[in-house]
Amino acid sequence: MNKRDAGFISNRSSEVTLTLSCFGVVNMDELDVLPRPDETSRKDSAVIEQLNRGEVFLLQPGTKGIMLTDTGAKLLVRFQIGELWIWKSATK
Repeated sequence: MNKRDAGFISNRSSEVTLTLSCFGVVNMDELDVLPRPDETSRKDSAVIEQLNRGEVFLLQPGTKGIMLTDTGAKLLVRFQIGELWIWKSATK
C-alpha cells in the first residue's frame, strides 16, 4: 500500500501569494484595460466606479489565495472575497 500517494491533492501546490499590489477583476477581459495600481490616479473615475460596483478589487501584497485556473499570463484565484482574475506576474 502506497501511503504517500493515496489520491489526495494537496492545496499547497495551488496556493499563491501576491508579491505586489494588483487589481483583481471578476471579468477576465477587464484585466487587459486596467492600468497598474501604481499608474492609477486618485481621480481616475472609471476605475473608482468599477471599485464601487464590486467589479474590480485592489489586492495587497501578502494576500493568499487558491489558484483555480492558469491561462499563462492570468490566473483565476479564489480569495477570501471571491474568485478574481489577476496577472500571474503579481504572484509567487
